[in-house]
Amino acid sequence: MKIIDNFITPEQQDLLLEYVSSNKFPYRFQPTHINSGDELWAHAPDQLTHHLYMHGEKASSPHLQIIRPLFDAIVRECGNITLFRAKVNVTSPCPPYSKYEPHVPHVDLGYEDGVKVDHMVCIYYINYSDGPTMFFDNAWDLVDTVYPQKGRAIIFDGNTFHAGSSPVLSPFRFVMNLDFRQGLNQTP
Repeated sequence: MKIIDNFITPEQQDLLLEYVSSNKFPYRFQPTHINSGDELWAHAPDQLTHHLYMHGEKASSPHLQIIRPLFDAIVRECGNITLFRAKVNVTSPCPPYSKYEPHVPHVDLGYEDGVKVDHMVCIYYINYSDGPTMFFDNAWDLVDTVYPQKGRAIIFDGNTFHAGSSPVLSPFRFVMNLDFRQGLNQTP
């Protein structure tokens, strides 16, 4: 895992925050159940989400251009990449969370048959907030915690179990999530 502060310039940080928190950037209510077939495994707090890009889908969000500074920063850090998915998640304080409890530990990408997809993840904190991201081993034991800070990025192996947590003190926690594979520089 690599933690990088000021992943993009302060000016780019401000523009991104202004854009995703404006009324021109639409969100959809996203229930965050995690399941396998018909069996519900767990439930995490609901969130607002804007899907910007999904590899293999014909249409992407008309707001996709906002990821350019982050995409370029990932390429500088990791070399050529193929982007699989990009989205913005917004969470807010959610009862019964009165302390930082992890949402459901998960990996971002997997095939329907359960086979893991070889990928990397970049979590980028868009605003100053609370609600850390927690990392777990395969037994779901907590191994690391990273606290949000505007401009901070975490890059890690996509097969690492991780979970966000709802903010307790901040009204909103804005996070950009980008899933990618190293190699073949393919821009959306």
